[in-house]
Amino acid sequence: MRFFVDENSEYTIKYELIEDEFTSNSSSIKNVLEAYCIIINGLRKQRHDFLNHLQVLYGYAQLNKTAHLKGYIKETAEDLRQMGEVFKISDLMLQALLIEFIEKLQQAGHKVVIDIQKSCFSVGKDDFVALKQNLNDIVKIMEEEKENLSPLFLKMYRKKNKRVLELRLSFDLEKNGKRLANDIICVKDLIRLEF
Repeated sequence: MRFFVDENSEYTIKYELIEDEFTSNSSSIKNVLEAYCIIINGLRKQRHDFLNHLQVLYGYAQLNKTAHLKGYIKETAEDLRQMGEVFKISDLMLQALLIEFIEKLQQAGHKVVIDIQKSCFSVGKDDFVALKQNLNDIVKIMEEEKENLSPLFLKMYRKKNKRVLELRLSFDLEKNGKRLANDIICVKDLIRLEF
């Protein structure tokens, strides 16, 4: 196995399994490796973003724009606090999936407000693949929603023996004619995944 930096982006780490190194558990190992790559890529991106934040702060300080400086610090601190909610989850693979999901929503222009219960969540290998596909399907729909950029509210909690991920939208999916997979519950402005 080898890890390498994607030639198209200096911020993307990828992995490659060499000569069927892991035959019996290869899908489990691939899921774990994918999760680690997402986390590493997230850390690399955060470092890049952090340096950009420092440059903006330095610029405001140099121009003596105290009000802008305070506002920017407050906004950045809130963004970091929000992403910190994901780290309440003990399962690294689930953390990685959510980090990737949230970043994709943010790249599409959506602000995401996160609320995750402190209870331990974990995801099995079968759930990992299905959940990743479901989250990617949601991202595709949200990328098309350029007119509805109000905050999205992501909530994760336990309900009996199920883990529930809810995404409250600022628009009515049914009215917009959007369709999602059968195992995703959609009611007007709410998307719910149970796994």
